[in-house]
Amino acid sequence: MTDQLNPLTIELSDIVGRINGIVRMLPIMFQSSRRHSLTNNLKEENMIKVTAMYPYSEGKRFDIDYYCKSHIPMVQKALGPALKSVTVDFGMGGGAPGSKPAFVAMAHLIFDSIESFQTSFVPHVPEFSKDGPNYTDIKADVQISEVKM
Repeated sequence: MTDQLNPLTIELSDIVGRINGIVRMLPIMFQSSRRHSLTNNLKEENMIKVTAMYPYSEGKRFDIDYYCKSHIPMVQKALGPALKSVTVDFGMGGGAPGSKPAFVAMAHLIFDSIESFQTSFVPHVPEFSKDGPNYTDIKADVQISEVKM
């Protein structure tokens, strides 16, 4: 009998690997952004927004109540004071009347810096990812942004 990996374990490993790869690149990605900010007389260190976007797809599941009442509070507790704010959006529709939303839900997490994001978030990625099946079967797209205004 051969050992078979649980598909959830494979997906979790993929997610952890992708996030760790992004985190390793963050200092390089934002180095030029900081120089640009200085030349435009903006503050040198802007806050960082991490956005998890869940694309809308017919037949997919997203439990917004669980997400807001269980998952996000777990994230807030784990990240502690490093997490400056969090908002959750629930998609109602697209740009055209009656159209479906591009994303069924989005979470926006604000941090003071790349370093505070890295230190607080990365150790908890497995815990956060493990909770995913409790609220969705959608794979999230993640974007890390520098907040300009």
